[in-house]
Amino acid sequence: MDRNLQQRFWEIDFLRGIAIIMMVFYHLLYNLHYFAHYNIN
Repeated sequence: MDRNLQQRFWEIDFLRGIAIIMMVFYHLLYNLHYFAHYNIN
C-alpha cells in the first residue's frame, strides 16, 4: 500500500477536488433557479 501512495500526483487530486466543488456549486444554483425561481442572471 505504501508503494501505491508514492505514485499519486497531488495536482490531479487538487483538480478533482476543484471539479467536485464546482459541481456542487453548479447544482446549488440550478436548484435555486428551478425550485425557488431565483434568477441567476
